[in-house]
Amino acid sequence: MKAVVDTVEEQLNQIKEMMPSLSKEKAAILIALNAVSDQLEKQAQLNQLNDKLPK
Repeated sequence: MKAVVDTVEEQLNQIKEMMPSLSKEKAAILIALNAVSDQLEKQAQLNQLNDKLPK
């Protein structure tokens, strides 16, 4: 869980550096959207690999 907190804090700091006027709430939404996007991408990759396995 510490790794998750550290990653979110790091991403929050990066977003605040790029867009200092952005509220913490909006930055958190961006982080959440990015996380879901990454999850969907990884799931698609996993699905492709599973499709290549013999059945």
